[in-house]
Amino acid sequence: MNIIELQNITVFQESNKVFDDFSLTIDESQSTVILGPNGSGKTTLLKLLNRELYIVESEGSSIKIFDKERWNVQELRSNLGVVSPHLQNNYSDTAVGLTRCPIWFLF
Repeated sequence: MNIIELQNITVFQESNKVFDDFSLTIDESQSTVILGPNGSGKTTLLKLLNRELYIVESEGSSIKIFDKERWNVQELRSNLGVVSPHLQNNYSDTAVGLTRCPIWFLF
């Protein structure tokens, strides 16, 4: 099963085109690291997978996460784990997390 399958996608972050005809496939058996300098699209990719951003619909473009094209966003997010120092600032010291996520994104 492919965890992530992006085919020929275009994504904008505000008025900036971040991805243009971009494709990426990650199989569940792969360990993958996304590295790059500031402004290279790492956070945009995470926002796309977390469904905070959406692709520009066009012929031949598609996005599948856990082999599904359509998701209830809350259900999808319950299957993802995103760890970020920025996100941590929004939680109190008493916040408790779950450890049942099949995929984690660290940045």
